Amino acid sequence: MPVQTTPDWVSNPLNIVDKIFANDSTGYQQDATMLRAAVEAAFLGRIKSDTSDYRHLVPLINGLSKEQLQAIPTNSLVRFRCMVRDERPSSYHQGFLQVRQLNSGDIKAVCAMFRDGVVLEMGEQVVAFGERGALSEMRSLKCVSLPVESAWSRAIHEHGKSTSDKPLDPSQPVLIANFFAEAGASVAVNDAVELFGLLSFDDPMLPSPERGAGDSPAISAFPVQHDEMRLNVLLYEDLLHTHPALPLDKTRILSMSREDGFSFVRVRESLMELLKFCLNGDALGAEYLLLHLISSIYARADDQAIGNFPLNLTGMPQDVTFVKRLLGTLENILTQLAVFPMSIATLNSALMAPKMTEVPGTIDNELLPGLLQLPKHTHLALDELGMDTGTLNDTGCRNLLALQKLVSDQKLDFNFLFGQTIPFLMDIPVLVLSQGKSLVNCRCIVPLSPNGAAVDCAALDEEIIWQIRQYLVTVRFLDYEIPPEMREAIVNKFVTSRKADRSISPDDLHQQLELARYMTISHGEVVLTQQRWDEVLHLESERSRRLKETGIR
Repeated sequence: MPVQTTPDWVSNPLNIVDKIFANDSTGYQQDATMLRAAVEAAFLGRIKSDTSDYRHLVPLINGLSKEQLQAIPTNSLVRFRCMVRDERPSSYHQGFLQVRQLNSGDIKAVCAMFRDGVVLEMGEQVVAFGERGALSEMRSLKCVSLPVESAWSRAIHEHGKSTSDKPLDPSQPVLIANFFAEAGASVAVNDAVELFGLLSFDDPMLPSPERGAGDSPAISAFPVQHDEMRLNVLLYEDLLHTHPALPLDKTRILSMSREDGFSFVRVRESLMELLKFCLNGDALGAEYLLLHLISSIYARADDQAIGNFPLNLTGMPQDVTFVKRLLGTLENILTQLAVFPMSIATLNSALMAPKMTEVPGTIDNELLPGLLQLPKHTHLALDELGMDTGTLNDTGCRNLLALQKLVSDQKLDFNFLFGQTIPFLMDIPVLVLSQGKSLVNCRCIVPLSPNGAAVDCAALDEEIIWQIRQYLVTVRFLDYEIPPEMREAIVNKFVTSRKADRSISPDDLHQQLELARYMTISHGEVVLTQQRWDEVLHLESERSRRLKETGIR
């Protein structure tokens, strides 16, 4: 089998940048955004086409140790799947240079974008900094590997298979991503992105293996901090999801679901059996858990997160094996799952929300990450089975308030200096596991009623597990609509029911409509039917009956 060679655009990406710049150096100096757009288009066309994806040709640096990172050839292309943790103050870089060849007197324009600095050839001298001599703004973001990524997903991304002989390195890269010429303007803190760029460690003004102390001088494009890992970004893509085998395109994701061998109905049945097994045969609890797992925020109106569906499974048995099996199963089918064991001690000591702090000995500030700083579509499980008696201190009360705001409003307050807080919009499905009513109020509470009648799914076929993983991502991208006649019938029924029972509230209707959406798409359907609406009403009726029996409100 022939050995796969590294394409030149991966090993020498700056050659492509320089060729593009040479095509219209005068025009690009007038408008650096044109150069940036041309470079993005050139590399995007190499990374993927309408039918194929070639990003695997670009080395992934997630999971590499610092020694492995430093061994990567200078100025070669790498990629990094990450979350934006913080943003640095704006800085500036020198995008272009005018360089004279001393022997001939010829002057040429040199591109300094996408690199730390420019190494001059022997006998060259900088005579001007760009055609206009102006600095350009550079945006710098502190990025970290995707937090709480499931082991199976990481293993596929890093080693090409869901289980690997190589242990997953718990240490993950943290780097500063530099965006040039107004790139990355839409990228925000907490966003999950895949970056393609040039990795660097050293100060460009210092000697390196490629440039000895007596070699030609180097011109720094922007100031750097010593021993700081940087990625000069050529191209980036938003991570709509983190499934390792699905494309980052809604149309292509849905087209894969229409391929032979995939059936929404059949996969849903398999997932239901798996969840019933985890809940000791409780079909009602499994239904609600399934709908919760495919929930996401799809709109915001009047400060409300539309699609938010937090779930409290109460009546959980005080059984470590039960909880371990449930959480282990969820980790095996979800791409990202964070678990927080709630107790008086953990609430009183944890840092839930990010907090700005001053860097000692400098005038800089940095954002300390909180446990709840997670990219969208990360699932959060709050395990209250270890909750004990005690008193919450100030930190504990703040943490509980942060959890409640996340559950109710899908917002997280970042704590900045001088007591200032800024709410960040989140999309984190929250599952609460408790014996009684949770400390965190959830709109949907389901008392469990295990009957032990579930089929043992501990050794499900790997192909079925794989399809479940695909299903949980794909259903989020299905379109959904309520036909006018169904909408009218639902409203009329609600008005009639409320006249007969004044305890029925608009919140009840809102939850039914949310459940109807998830019930419909969970079957691979895009239009609400009377059958799916009746199924939702039956679920809610059974849940209401259990709540009355247990006395939970």
